[in-house]
Amino acid sequence: MAEALLSLTQHETLLGRARPLPEHKRAQAEAVIAAVSAEVRRIAEGELDDVDHTSTSAAAAEVRLIVHAMVLRGTTNPRGLSSERIGDWQGQGMRPVYATDEEMSAIRAAVGLKDIRSVPLAGDMPQRLLDEAAAAPYRLHLGD
Repeated sequence: MAEALLSLTQHETLLGRARPLPEHKRAQAEAVIAAVSAEVRRIAEGELDDVDHTSTSAAAAEVRLIVHAMVLRGTTNPRGLSSERIGDWQGQGMRPVYATDEEMSAIRAAVGLKDIRSVPLAGDMPQRLLDEAAAAPYRLHLGD
């Protein structure tokens, strides 16, 4: 298994903590770091397979900050909720480990992959008129 893209010590440093995380938080952070590293490697399509938390390349440094943001999101919101309500409880969520669209684009750009976007095209003719035109028989008039 590949090593994590961010070490626990690096995560704590980026948090600005003067002392280490408590033991139960360390275990949670290590698990989330491993999950985030796997997700980022999947997004990078194999371009980060040889990179770990000790790598000094520009791409590794850029990706490390994204990994930290994703880990912070995963540890502060482990259920992955994007909405919650107390009265008549209602919850809405997603996976606890995910990358935003901006993070995915930044990861792909850092490793040199191009973003491909698709745009659905639609005609200006209403479907009713297209259906009528397809059903109407063709008549050829050769004149008088």
